[in-house]
Amino acid sequence: MCTGNSCRSQMAEGFAREILSERDGIVDSAGVRADGINKFAIQVMREINIEISNQISKDMSYVDFDFFDIIVTVCDHAQINCPVVMGKKIIHNQIMDPVNFKGSRTQTLEVYRKVRDQIKQMVIDILKDF
Repeated sequence: MCTGNSCRSQMAEGFAREILSERDGIVDSAGVRADGINKFAIQVMREINIEISNQISKDMSYVDFDFFDIIVTVCDHAQINCPVVMGKKIIHNQIMDPVNFKGSRTQTLEVYRKVRDQIKQMVIDILKDF
């Protein structure tokens, strides 16, 4: 979960789907609100051959949290608004929202790549421990 379900949580969903592609499981993402998938997030994920443009941006009211063993929030806003689900492991990682970065296109893409790589490592670490 993130604030707008446009970037960080969409990247995390893409990585989790890729890593778990050979296993049964449900992977999804949501936000406090649904802002649509960010074009820079799509671009930097395509650079590493993960396609997220077909994922759907949705707010948390569209997700049944009872289906999940792990719930991950990547910003304080999502953590505060995350529903409490008994018996679920909730993990919080504060990751910069690249949507808020203001700079040139080149600089912006570098920030998105940095966030992408942080999210990749976060997903790897979470799934390794699970």
